[in-house]
Amino acid sequence: MVANSFGIFTVKSNGSGRGIITGANYQLYFVNSPAHPGDSGTIWGTGIGTSPGDNGAVPPQQIDMPNLPLSVYVGTQAASVSYRGRAAFTGEDQINFVVPAGITGCYVPVTVQIGNIVSNFVTMPIAPAGQSCPDPVPPVASLPVNYTPTGEILLVRNTMIGSTIVGNTTSTTDSASASFGSPQIGAFPYGPPYIGNPYSLQVGTCIGYASFPFVFDIAGYDLNAGPAITITGPNGSQQLTAGAPDAGSYSGLLWGGSGPNATPLYLSAGSYTASGPGGTAVGPFSQNFTIPPPLIWTNQANITAVDPFEDLEVTWTGGDPNGTVQITINTVDIGLICNANAGDQHFTIPSFVLLSVPVSSAAPLAGLRLSATSTTAFTASGISSGTIQSVVTMVEAVTYQ
Repeated sequence: MVANSFGIFTVKSNGSGRGIITGANYQLYFVNSPAHPGDSGTIWGTGIGTSPGDNGAVPPQQIDMPNLPLSVYVGTQAASVSYRGRAAFTGEDQINFVVPAGITGCYVPVTVQIGNIVSNFVTMPIAPAGQSCPDPVPPVASLPVNYTPTGEILLVRNTMIGSTIVGNTTSTTDSASASFGSPQIGAFPYGPPYIGNPYSLQVGTCIGYASFPFVFDIAGYDLNAGPAITITGPNGSQQLTAGAPDAGSYSGLLWGGSGPNATPLYLSAGSYTASGPGGTAVGPFSQNFTIPPPLIWTNQANITAVDPFEDLEVTWTGGDPNGTVQITINTVDIGLICNANAGDQHFTIPSFVLLSVPVSSAAPLAGLRLSATSTTAFTASGISSGTIQSVVTMVEAVTYQ
């Protein structure tokens, strides 16, 4: 039992997604009627703690509790709070706040912290004054189960960084895959993967207490694009071969590792071409793309432990200066996601986000990961759209104190 542990009500009543946050007229903020900086908003929830004069026998008095160590965060900004206390009903609490300037988006993260306890993270839409929601694309979870055929070519450089926790061996591998077909969402409820941005998470913000499912995939690829997909770049040509005759999935390009059996890496920075001869369902294509300079995690050696009571700064060089670096931390299947501008070359994860990640005292290990993705579109008959994604990801095991 704790004295205060606030929970924000949500539209779907599951503790995540769009929060029950209203404007001055008590109407919910929607993507087509978003909040604006400077607006007065109200967060509705429960768990703020004992309220003066509220014993449940009569409607509670609405008394502000200014001595409560309560903070509201919109994005990563602290909002001005004008009221925190009981609403008109026993067990229902409200927090009145002012929407801060400098943050807009359809799915801006919002959370409440009381002392060292952080609430669930929800989202709210915020737009510049007089404008509509700036990114009105729904999250992946609201897409229909079946949608039009697509193609994806994925090139990944993955570095597992050694540490004194799991051994000092560091291993880097290059791999690639390609898939064509009619994808299906293969896991519900949808949880954020390590790479990607399903919540339209604004750059410069974080979501805490995020679900990292053990199994999530987009399945149902079945459109054949030929016997092999060819990748040509500074280090020659390599082929991704079909997993089975007339299949729509391809894999290959596996190099690197550690120790005496390590092989040369392939995915160097530079100009590349991805091409396919065409198959029974997908037509021929050829697309040029560029792999940017690799992301280099510059302060990795200084981060062996995470103290959730202190902000955590992460620094890097390289990557696409116009791209995004995604930083994740997860313990088992719960963690956090932050998106940062790659060109900034640093990002500070606020303490309130770190405090949202529960840690098992029996296994206080966490994976701290940096990922950067560069995307190029391609077209081919038989698919509605195609993407080539070059991904650099680095992960280190750290202790979570």
